[in-house]
Amino acid sequence: MAYSKSVAIASDLRAQILNSTYGKGDKLPTESQLSVKYGVSRQTIRKALQDLSRENLITSVQGSGSYVAFEAPVRKRTMHITIITSYISEYIFPAILRGIDDSVSRAGYTVNVRATNNSIATERRILEDILEHPVDGIAIEGTKTTMPNPNSALYAKIAEMGIPILMFNNYYPGLELPGYPHVISRHDEMRPNLSSASRSNVAHIVLDDYAGGYALTEMLLKQGHNTIGGIFKADDMQGFVRFSGYLDCMLFHQADFRDQNVIWYTTESRPMVLSYLKEHSDDNLFKALVRDCTALVCYNDQVASQVLRVLSEGNFDSSIRAVYSFDRHLPLMPVPGVETYSLGYPKETIGGAIGKKLLDMIAGKKSESEMLSWLR
Repeated sequence: MAYSKSVAIASDLRAQILNSTYGKGDKLPTESQLSVKYGVSRQTIRKALQDLSRENLITSVQGSGSYVAFEAPVRKRTMHITIITSYISEYIFPAILRGIDDSVSRAGYTVNVRATNNSIATERRILEDILEHPVDGIAIEGTKTTMPNPNSALYAKIAEMGIPILMFNNYYPGLELPGYPHVISRHDEMRPNLSSASRSNVAHIVLDDYAGGYALTEMLLKQGHNTIGGIFKADDMQGFVRFSGYLDCMLFHQADFRDQNVIWYTTESRPMVLSYLKEHSDDNLFKALVRDCTALVCYNDQVASQVLRVLSEGNFDSSIRAVYSFDRHLPLMPVPGVETYSLGYPKETIGGAIGKKLLDMIAGKKSESEMLSWLR
């Protein structure tokens, strides 16, 4: 046990040295101070310091203490930042990009915006280009974040180059920071082999999608809806975590949860899912969903709008009396007898928050991940 603790402490101190928290010649805290800080014995601290000394990161002077021997390389600033989003000109993205650009351009940075179109292959080409032409920082919305990502090694290389990576909206559990709150833990084995120093170059700004899914479901339950269905996106963390909030709320309140009352779609299957909304065969999933449920929780306003459009046509029996969703971006069309509501995405402020945090990371400031609240 003492060995594993010493490895963890050495890892933390190594990260601080490699990221210039301690510069060359700086004296580390004493063994006694480190012992109190980490809550371990001085023997464990001594073992950690010996590991760092063997790596030539520190030197120990008898009777004086331990001093940093390593000088972190200073990478020349490019004054360029890359923003990578799923899309550029549609939905909530223009407002986010304006906020980021306003924030970082005031600091003298040029912003390069790239779109993945939620394609892992496109994301890979963008990351390879960044490795060949480094920038000072990256803000990126992850691509298909519930799926194993073949680009993890590229993220590790970028982080090891000292380029900060700020994930927003979606995040890869494999790039998760220690102690950062997340709902899904089964992806931990996908974690890329990031050193502690590299891991400190990664942060996240995401919305509390779990709380959002829980809140929408609880609002519907309090209005008397007991059979609540859902339509969620399966290939990103937002959809997965929103569903987790919906599911936990249903189970907590002992509501009538049924597998068949949830429809899943992916980036590629979305057109197909939206097309069978209009089909009227007896085995149609959507037809069964709206017949059996009195309310729906939809992944976002785009899906909710499609649902409401189909319900407005009135070509089949429907029990739906409420459609709730996320983003509060599109005007949801009125359908007689159907209540609509959408949680608000803080698109007017989140771009500025992303820009500010990325600038802080570039400046070497310690930057914690953030989980923001949905607007009621």
